[in-house]
Parts: sequence; structure tokens; C-alpha cells
Amino acid sequence: MENDIFLNKVIEYVDGVFGKKDQHFVRTLHWVCQLKPDSDEALRVAAYSHDVERGLYPYNIGAFLLDPEVLRNHQENGAIAVYDFLIREGADPGFALKVKNLIRRHEMGGTHEQNILKDADSISYFETNSATHAGWTDKFSREEIKAKLDWMYDRISSQNAKNIAEPIYKNVLDILEKNIAKI
Repeated sequence: MENDIFLNKVIEYVDGVFGKKDQHFVRTLHWVCQLKPDSDEALRVAAYSHDVERGLYPYNIGAFLLDPEVLRNHQENGAIAVYDFLIREGADPGFALKVKNLIRRHEMGGTHEQNILKDADSISYFETNSATHAGWTDKFSREEIKAKLDWMYDRISSQNAKNIAEPIYKNVLDILEKNIAKI
């Protein structure tokens, strides 16, 4: 990966957008490489930058609630931003387009590589964000939070990825119930 010229540029770009290194991006990249060891640079770039839209635009908490329009905009805006960045950095338009097409389907999947990205995103979500979301009982109902957790788990395509995510998913459901009991 040290020879991935555009991956290194995208890591610097995304970290700059967020003002820090976000473990969700680090772990999504990690899981892409685990789920598809022969992944190409385009898939690795998409892994690290798939959620850049959240740092470029005011975060819309509606995305947490799985609003289809918000998710569509999240994917599309992020895909365009990364595509434009790659073109400005001198990437081949075909490479930039592949990254764009991966990011624009990272929530829903579709192709084999889009599904790998989606699965890696879900595993990383459970590792890095799900416990925080299970604590948002002051913002959302138990049913809303559980719907988000269930969706992130149920959207996983491969059995291998499900097996990786399942213990974390079950643990965070327990955390949610404990948080609800405290109310």
C-alpha cells in the first residue's frame, strides 16, 4: 500500500477534512484488505474516503435514521467530492470514475466490490461507532437505534463478514438495552 500514490493523497485529504485521523476510515480500509486481499487501489481509496461527505457538509442526523434520501445524497455528494479531488490530483479519469462508482453505492452495495466496501463499512461501524450510537438514548428511541444497528448488520452481504461483525453486533445490542434500562 505504500506505493498507492492516490491512497496516500486521499488519506491526507480526508484526515484534513476531519482535522484528525478517524478510526472508522482506518478500520474500513483494514477490513477491505482483509475481505479482499487482492483489492486494487481504487477500492482502497474508496474505503478510506467513503464517508468524506460527513466532514464536508453539516452532518445530517437524519442519516442515522436511515432516511433513503439522506443516504442517497450522502453517497452521491461523497462520490463527487472524491472524484473531483482525484481529478485535481492528476488521477486517470477511469480510475477516478471507478472510485466514484464504489462510493456512490457504499451504503446499498450492488457489484462484488461495492458489496465488499459495504461489508467493510459495517464491520468498521460496529467496531468504532455502534457503542456511541447505542448511547444516543437521549436523542432517539430504542426502536430507532435498534433499527440502525439491525440495518448495519443485516445489510452485510458475505457470511464471512457477518461472522466477524456478529459478536460486536450482539454486544452493542446488550449495551443498548443497558442504556435503555438506565432511563
